Amino acid sequence: MESLITIVSLWLHTLATVLMLGHYLLLGLVYVPFFEQQTGGAPAAAALEKISARFMPWVLASFVVFIASGVYLMLVDPYYPGFGNIFANAWTILMSVKHLLVLALIGLGAWLNLALRRAASGAAGAGSLGTVKFILNTFNAGGALVLLLTTIAQAQ
Repeated sequence: MESLITIVSLWLHTLATVLMLGHYLLLGLVYVPFFEQQTGGAPAAAALEKISARFMPWVLASFVVFIASGVYLMLVDPYYPGFGNIFANAWTILMSVKHLLVLALIGLGAWLNLALRRAASGAAGAGSLGTVKFILNTFNAGGALVLLLTTIAQAQ
């Protein structure tokens, strides 16, 4: 039974990762360039804000899944030496760096929502989508790094 719980937890954790990172990747690679080219400025930001708002329940659900499945997967991992032992082995160091990066990504996501709201209102001026693109590019690079750290840790 424990094996089944581990399999389901890993699957849910991976699914939540795909949903979360996929959303921001599509925003950065597809939606922002499209709306910027089609409408530009505040109308583009307004459309992007609506897309992000529609996806927000999925983002919040992903957070719940990350926390529940992540805690379980950490506790059953043979490399986990216990709470607070972040330098006990390579796995704990990788996971600690990964989770610090995840906290930074949460901050970037909040900043993105604020930047979209500001750009949609026209308050941010002509460079508003530039800020949105910077945040998305930074988020997506950080998301790729999270995946790399996870892969390295799992290969231990």
